[in-house]
Order: sequence, then structure tokens, then C-alpha cells
Amino acid sequence: FRVGVMDRFGLSYEILHARNPRLVYASIRGFGDPRTGLSPYADWPAFDIIAQAMAGLMSITGADVDHPMKVGPGIGDIFPAVLSACGILAAVHHVTQTGEGQLVDVAMADSVLALTERIVYQHSITGVAPEPQGNTHPLLCPYGLLRTADGFVAVASPTDNHWRALAEAMGRPELGSDPRFATNEARVAHSSTVYAEVEAWSSTLTTDEAVRALTGLVPCGPVNSAADIAADEHTSARHMIVQVPHPSGVPIDIVGAPIKFSATPTEAFVRAPLLGEHAALFLEPAFDRTRP
Repeated sequence: FRVGVMDRFGLSYEILHARNPRLVYASIRGFGDPRTGLSPYADWPAFDIIAQAMAGLMSITGADVDHPMKVGPGIGDIFPAVLSACGILAAVHHVTQTGEGQLVDVAMADSVLALTERIVYQHSITGVAPEPQGNTHPLLCPYGLLRTADGFVAVASPTDNHWRALAEAMGRPELGSDPRFATNEARVAHSSTVYAEVEAWSSTLTTDEAVRALTGLVPCGPVNSAADIAADEHTSARHMIVQVPHPSGVPIDIVGAPIKFSATPTEAFVRAPLLGEHAALFLEPAFDRTRP
């Protein structure tokens, strides 16, 4: 909700805090709650793409400055929720220590800026605003996607040891000691030549062949689709796809818990509730009509 909506509903932080001083009240808006810092955009509505654009993420994503691009997943929606959950846990801990609840405020734009923190310190140090790098890295090389005979393979070989291992796997050990490529700084300076040399090798192999050639030597992996992920042994071993019932009667797959605990099970999943399905469960205790 935008600023003022909860106040009009009689559900402001101040009203609920007065009823229950131990209450932890979380708020997520595009540009934050005025109580924690009044943004000039406080009244603006926002969605994921707005947060990605205004927090600078789109300015460094894409092929070049003329084609800014949003990140695929809706991280402008998802990451604020993750940070809000962290904030709620911290605030609950504060309640156990002091008995006092508080407001936990997260702005979508602030959250995405926290993800793109590199652009802040780079601009501060160099005075230059970072620009899109495509799938490469401005400070590491090689670090990106390589074309294969049937697709792509992701390779990260920024350390000198990894570079020498990659050169050996390519059957080009002399590249490991070539002064143009011997250090990461040198490879960044000659990045176009580095990628040309490596892709001349990778493009002769299928993605599976390239991964097999590099596994255990150089960090690498295929570019997986949803179907690839569903069939991947890693996914099943880590219980990262689970089935839940659906009101339609047909079970659906959802992503499992990425955080695993040695003592706390994470296998219990339920479907998302229907709209308003649990409203009474939460609202009735909070609004005791016997109270003034």
C-alpha cells in the first residue's frame, strides 16, 4: 500500500503499537515509510521494474548503455521481502531482550540499491558511473558465458591458477604464461583476445563436453532451463523442487527451501492460501470487539 492507506484503515503503526507495545510491524513500499526517512517519491507507486530502474540495477545490466535491461526474476519484489524477514527476526529478538516492539521499514528501491552496492563505491572512487558489461565482469577475466557447439557454458577463471588450468584443458598451456594473459589485470586489459581464444576452443565442443573437460579444474556450469533444472540430480538431491496440492486438484511443483538445517526439518510445504482464506484467523484476535 502507498503511504497513508493503512492509516485510513485505522491500522497505522501508532494505533496498533498502542494496543500492543510488543508488536513488530513491518512495512514494504516502493520508497519507504516517511517515519524512517521521507523520500520525495514517498507517494509514488512502484513495481519490480521501477525499483530496478531507479536503484541503478538496469544501468549496469544489458549489452550496452543503449539497451538497459531488467534482471529476469522480480528481485525488486522478492529481495525487499527477504530483507523484511531479516528485519522482523532482528526486531523480534529485540522484543525478547527489551519487551518493546518497533516498526520495520523496507523500501524496494533501497533493497535493490543494496544489491547493486558495487556501483556506489566504484563511482565514489573513480568518479565514473559504471556501465553495462553484458555477461562479463569489469574486474575479472575470463568471467562470463562462452559459446559452445550447442549452446553456452558459464566459466569463471579469474585467478591465475584457474587461468592456467583452463589453458591446460584447452590444450594451449602456453597461454598460461603468455604476458598478455598471465595475470588477471593483464587478462582484463586484453579481454577481447582472451574470450576469442577461449571460445575458439569451447565452440568446438558441446556444452556437456565443455563442462566435463573443466569440472574439478575451473568453476563452470551449463545455462540451465527450467526443464534442465527439474531433471538435474542436484535438484533432487537437495530437495529443491517439491510438490504441493492445488485447489484445482492437480498438484504443482514449487521451489523447495534453499536454507537447510542440521536439526530443523524443512520438508513441510503447504499450498498458498486462497484470497482471504485465513483472514479471520489473524484478524479476530487482533480486533477484540469487547475492547473499547
